[in-house]
Amino acid sequence: MAIFVHNVVAKHVKLISKNDNFLVLSVGSCLLCNVYLPCADDDKFVDILASISNIVSKNACYDKLIIAGDFNMVFNVVHPRWEILSEFIAQTNTSITDQFIDPCSAPVYSYIHESLGQRSFIDHFLTSLNLISSVATISIADSGCNLSDHCAIIMSIKSDLFISQRSVDFLNSKHCNDIKRIRWDKGNLDLYYNRTRCLLEGS
Repeated sequence: MAIFVHNVVAKHVKLISKNDNFLVLSVGSCLLCNVYLPCADDDKFVDILASISNIVSKNACYDKLIIAGDFNMVFNVVHPRWEILSEFIAQTNTSITDQFIDPCSAPVYSYIHESLGQRSFIDHFLTSLNLISSVATISIADSGCNLSDHCAIIMSIKSDLFISQRSVDFLNSKHCNDIKRIRWDKGNLDLYYNRTRCLLEGS
């Protein structure tokens, strides 16, 4: 689990909390939380949400909040975990953002299991209520560049919420756009697997 930030905003980032199931950072006046919730263990599901809610409460000085990641559930009122999630949303003063996805221009799934022919929409964004009006679009990218069984979900924010205008100008500059991007589908997978194994064994 990780959150990648541009070098320009790195100096504004502070680690708030982390464990195996979530990572919380602050960027300017905003808390960013990346979450992975279990698919079968309801007790752990509740405990993780309670921990995140507690962290948000203790860091009330940050007036904006974005929670994103693998919730391992479809956001639907008939889902068995819906009541638990609804309580968490109320506690953190957040809102679901799935309504910003245009089904005509994006797939309506975020997880794919090719061998079983299964697709589901289990990855989501929650934002604080004061950010809802700043959400421009949310799109789902099903790309061959992504080797994960989860699609990338991309949320665009209308305004500069986290960093200075000078940093925004740099991000929009030609210099920034000329930066080369890594293509995962062109990489040496054997080297990646071996290097990852060595690093994990040494940790």
